[in-house]
Amino acid sequence: MRYSVSDRAAFGALWKALLPLALIAAITVIVSCELERQEAVTATESDVPIKVKFKIAEGPSYAQDIQPIFDLYCVSCHGAQKAENGLRLDSYENTMRGTRYGAVLIPGWPEASTLIYVLRRPASQEIAMPHEQRKLTPNRVKNMMYWIEAGALNN
Repeated sequence: MRYSVSDRAAFGALWKALLPLALIAAITVIVSCELERQEAVTATESDVPIKVKFKIAEGPSYAQDIQPIFDLYCVSCHGAQKAENGLRLDSYENTMRGTRYGAVLIPGWPEASTLIYVLRRPASQEIAMPHEQRKLTPNRVKNMMYWIEAGALNN
């Protein structure tokens, strides 16, 4: 049997009209099957409640994760002896105090923290940190970012 052009056009129009209805019907069937499966599971008297203990991961610890990075890379220029630009990174209090120009980090917002900017090696080598040393590994920079994002706590 041969179809004429008008038959093909009519079939195409019918297909376009029925396709959305077919999709809605398929979604309805899938959702109703899922609801039936959820309703089929009911508790019995023999069920034993399960107690799950979990700990939400905390950000890095200042004392264990962050200060050792400062000691290794930063304190030679930003410690009690030198304190370039007024920045000391030899204690939590000094780190949070920042420089004479202001804070170097914003708790909860690592992307806006000057400390993260200079550690990521900007184009200008004058402000890239640490000077004259190998740069921090990406994991160490991420630890700094996670610590700041978690609120830059003294923990």
